[in-house]
Order: sequence, then C-alpha cells, then structure tokens
Amino acid sequence: KDIKIDDKSIRNKRIINFILDPLSLEPDIAYTFYLNANLILDNMNQNIISSIASIEIFTNGSPLPGTFHVSPTTGIEINDIFTFNVINWQDIDLPLSYLYGFRQTHNNSNSNSNIHSNFQVLSMKSGSTIFESILPIGQLTIMARVFDVYDAFTEISTNVKVSALSASNNDERIEQINNFMIASLSKSGPLLKMTDAESIDIGNADGAIQIKNT
Repeated sequence: KDIKIDDKSIRNKRIINFILDPLSLEPDIAYTFYLNANLILDNMNQNIISSIASIEIFTNGSPLPGTFHVSPTTGIEINDIFTFNVINWQDIDLPLSYLYGFRQTHNNSNSNSNIHSNFQVLSMKSGSTIFESILPIGQLTIMARVFDVYDAFTEISTNVKVSALSASNNDERIEQINNFMIASLSKSGPLLKMTDAESIDIGNADGAIQIKNT
C-alpha cells in the first residue's frame, strides 16, 4: 500500500515519524518501506530533485503447530499424575521453550453458558517438551504455550476431566488432601515436577495464535 504525505506543515521538518498500529502487519512476511523526498527548487514545481530511500523488515511469526497430548484424559485429584507432551513444533528462531498451565470451566446457570477462569501457570518456561503434574478437580482446559527465542508464542489446548477423591464425606476428602500436602512438603522436591526450568514467565499474549485439539 502506497501512502503519500503532502502536508505543508511538515515540508520543512527534518524528522518525520511514520507509525503503524500494533498488529497491523502480517507475520512471517518481508515488507519494504519506501520514502520518496522531493526538493522543489521553484514555485512552479517544474524543477524538482527527488531522492528515494528504502528499508526492508521481516516480521516474526509464532512457532508452527505440532501436536500436544495429555495422558490420561481423565483421572482423580492427587492420585493421578498427568503427563503433558508437545511434539514436532517448528520455528526458525530457536531455541523453542514451553510453558504449561490450565483453565477451569464453570457452568453459568444464569446464561446457560460456560465461564473459563484465567490461565493458571503450572510450570516454569523451559526447554522441556514433557511435563508432569497433579491437577485440581474439575473440567479443565490444559494448555501449552510454545515460544520462539523472541517470545512470540502459539497456544494449544486439550480437555481433561479430574474427579474428586473417593471419600464418605467432604471432611474426609479434605483430610486426605491435607495429609497429601503435609507429606509432599516434608520431601525435598516440589509438588510439581519441573525439568530444565529457566524462568517463571507467561510471555506476551499479544497476537498469540490459539489452537484447540479435537
């Protein structure tokens, strides 16, 4: 798209800014920007000296989709460990890093629709394509974010159902959970298994690509 600036108020200025709105350029495309400056030597616009400058930029795109699996797809809180696995993701801007988390789904009885919670981070952003964790009770949307070296990322998700512990009443269930927490905290390792952790970071979500497994 050619954009022509012909405003008398800026003709004598030495610095002119050309500003694009965020996300106005497509990813993974080479753009060439041209500046055409004319020096008018007479009032009749018949004696003109022109000069053209250009600059080329290549926009970054988020990693190209591979696959994302969670196993098992159903389980029991505390009892079952869920394994997340991302496979065959590609990008020219290496290395890739990965962040894992989930959203809980709650039914809104007033509008007969589902409400999704905010993204809950389970892991540190790292180079590990495999992650293991227990999960809370509920209908969960398990998510993986795949980052390139510039923090552009693609988000992919799949659904998992986690049931409550078997207990005669809620007090017994809470007691089992408390016992699990006490036992876990007495160990040297964290509750969540994290490998090759680098930094806690959920990245910049602007322009992220979202994919849902079917």
